[in-house]
Amino acid sequence: YTTTDALPIGPYNTEAFGKDIISNTYENGKGVLTFEGNITSVGKQAFYQCSRLKSITLPNSITEIGESAFAQCSALTSIEIPDSVINIGEHAFQNCSVLKSIKIKEGVESIQESAFEKCIELASIILPSTIKKLGKTVFKGCENLKSIELPENIITLEEGVFMECSSLASISIPNS
Repeated sequence: YTTTDALPIGPYNTEAFGKDIISNTYENGKGVLTFEGNITSVGKQAFYQCSRLKSITLPNSITEIGESAFAQCSALTSIEIPDSVINIGEHAFQNCSVLKSIKIKEGVESIQESAFEKCIELASIILPSTIKKLGKTVFKGCENLKSIELPENIITLEEGVFMECSSLASISIPNS
């Protein structure tokens, strides 16, 4: 991870990983959290309201990003979601107001309610072909979202997915 001040960050909810943190270092412009074993999820409110978190790369052992895991991280500009992730939970990145870049790799099947709500700087997003469901208000209030292409395998678009996306000029919806 990187931070706005080159200092280590502490998770908001240290129990959100299911493993104990054994070290948290910040050297050469990069922070590293080390756990007592492989973690499989970034749980509920793991980095909630972490205003100093700027970017994060998740390990390939992660299969789920939990509810509000990164919600209200006001300095978070980018995140890479590995192909091991299957589910992005409710409100996972809600109110990450400067989030510009999201790389969602193949593997993610569902993005739950309000996951990217009010990410106002988000201009475009490429969804993987594995995505099947977008929950309620997933992109609500993403004022700078200009275009989106939905993959052929998508089955469910719940209510208000693109509500208040005032810059959305085009959307491609497949027959599925």
